[in-house]
Amino acid sequence: MSNLYFSHGDKGGVGKSLLSAVLVDHLIQSGRDVGIIEGDTGADIALRFSDIDLQLVNLNRSGAQEEAVLGFSEALEALAGKDIVVNLPAGA
Repeated sequence: MSNLYFSHGDKGGVGKSLLSAVLVDHLIQSGRDVGIIEGDTGADIALRFSDIDLQLVNLNRSGAQEEAVLGFSEALEALAGKDIVVNLPAGA
């Protein structure tokens, strides 16, 4: 069974990316097949985990919500069957 984890908050600098990184580490150490959806273009989680499946999706798209949702849906589909950690941008 796959799980979907979200790291979110209303403002930047509160540790969303750190929480995502710790969660990814934990899942990997637990033997889980992990994927990441990086929705925060300012975060560096993509650099920390270059060896696992990663989808970059700009989810900070004020005025372009339909495109953001479509990109998110495509990323979920690409990572199907994995535990997915979603690192959201502030206020998403």
